[in-house]
Amino acid sequence: MSRIYIYRDCISNEIILKQLNLQFTVSETILLKNISDLCEDAPDEKTVCLITLEQVRNLERNEFHKLIDRIPFCLLIILLEIKDVERIRRLMKTGGKSFLLTDDSVEMIIDCIDKTMLYGGFISPRIVAMMNIVVPEIVQAQYYFTPRRRDVLQELLKGKSDKMIADALKISYQTIKIHRKKIYKILNVRSQGELFALLH
Repeated sequence: MSRIYIYRDCISNEIILKQLNLQFTVSETILLKNISDLCEDAPDEKTVCLITLEQVRNLERNEFHKLIDRIPFCLLIILLEIKDVERIRRLMKTGGKSFLLTDDSVEMIIDCIDKTMLYGGFISPRIVAMMNIVVPEIVQAQYYFTPRRRDVLQELLKGKSDKMIADALKISYQTIKIHRKKIYKILNVRSQGELFALLH
């Protein structure tokens, strides 16, 4: 069964926790106080763990590896303060795939969890906007996409969700999902984070 681990005080707002429980069911959302709370059984590949960058910093190196080893298929979502945004580029190169700002809305947290489970990664549009990750010349020159797929890629590089892209391009949500999968396959990436790292 897929689970969502929320590490320590990553999300202390009770209203947000209730909304997450409603969205994913109480049994799927597990609040962790420390690493020893992690289950011994390896969960499936759709398991997600929310952790703040500050918590990652405070973990001893072997303790962080222990966290990863205990949940080998876990997809980490790292929550950042605005001042930490510049660190994302380095994190993406070391395997980080999903990033939110600590004050992102609960809807964005839910969307991030969904996209991470579906595609393996997601980055908050606010982070993308602040990093100004748009490189159309690379997209145009190096990759042979159809005009429509190039449009979708441009929107992905702005950090937009599938629904936002569908609305902007007047295409169905399902069609956008198909385009996203094909774009990832062509570029040999598995997540939005890897896409940004490749094209930035």
